[in-house]
Amino acid sequence: MIKSVLFVCTGNTCRSFMAEQLLRHHAKNHKLYLEVASAGLAAFTGDAATDHALEVLVELGIDGMEHRARRIQPRLLDEFDLILPMTSSHKEQLLTIAPELAGKIFLLKEFAESVDPGQELSDPIEKSYEISDPFGKSLEVYRQAREEIDQAVQGIINYVLRGGATYIRKRGDDDLSTVHVVSHPLVQHKLTMIRDEETGPKDFRDLVEEVSVLMAYEVTRDMPLEDVEVDTPMGKMTGRAIAGRQVGVVPILRAGLGMVNGVLRLIPTAKVGHIGLYRDPETLLPVEYYCKLPVDVEERQIIVLDPMLATGGSAAAAITFLKQRGVSSIKLMCLLAAPEGIELMQREHPDVDVFTAAIDERLNSHGYIIPGLGDAGDRLFGTK
Repeated sequence: MIKSVLFVCTGNTCRSFMAEQLLRHHAKNHKLYLEVASAGLAAFTGDAATDHALEVLVELGIDGMEHRARRIQPRLLDEFDLILPMTSSHKEQLLTIAPELAGKIFLLKEFAESVDPGQELSDPIEKSYEISDPFGKSLEVYRQAREEIDQAVQGIINYVLRGGATYIRKRGDDDLSTVHVVSHPLVQHKLTMIRDEETGPKDFRDLVEEVSVLMAYEVTRDMPLEDVEVDTPMGKMTGRAIAGRQVGVVPILRAGLGMVNGVLRLIPTAKVGHIGLYRDPETLLPVEYYCKLPVDVEERQIIVLDPMLATGGSAAAAITFLKQRGVSSIKLMCLLAAPEGIELMQREHPDVDVFTAAIDERLNSHGYIIPGLGDAGDRLFGTK
């Protein structure tokens, strides 16, 4: 989830300054909390913004008079979730300074327009995402730069409002799945309580069920509707009712069981199947030991439940089993996901969207999500 953004240009008096001010402005209007800053690769620390940059922002009611330029420092880069330079030259310089941060350094327009962030710099498509330097040019050129930056910043706002999903569709690949991060405040609050090692099994179970209810609301957001005529106490009206496929819920045993009741509270008519998998401690690969599904499973919209998308092996295997049994409409719902698990899911099942409450940093050498919440199954059932 994106909580902090750093914009980077050359002198930190024009482009990155305007981007910082515009994102602050829009975030405030949308009541979003984002830490926003800017810096320059060749900035003279303490310089004020250029007069034209200040003027074009004033036209939008934004006062940037207090801004002072600062130069990029390696330690500054570590503090932000997302680093957005203006040109490919800026991006190359940043990658030279901190190559380990490649996963969070993207061109501003590249990121805002949901182009594959992993594209090679030599690819000519990236050149179209440069934002030219207006320094020393006319007020009209500054206005054009402001509008170009503002459009990209609006894309960031839309991205955050959608849930801040880290993994986005690649240009030219409409079939690639999307990862939806459910960023609702209640989900994030309860997830923090779930993570806390002091939370005991009873509270852990209750919280997992509560988060599952809230997440199921997002998972089912695209359910089709149809017109239905009803009689109210005041007369007839045409309302809307769920149409299309019925829902099926398939938890991956055992930890997935903790999410079932939450989904059923929202969709009580859903049928429930079960897939039993365990992860081989040596190979980390999934092994199936149980599978029991509704007889009409292939006709249903299936929501697979697995609290932890770690390596992704268990979820990918379970979805493969479902597809082998004729299921064609599947979504995966989890509490936490690791980048490694998401990568595997999108590679093996690009038609299956993933819904998660958070995307954590990485896996450790034992295949556990870091910082994660420990072993979800053990914490649900009080085992070790």
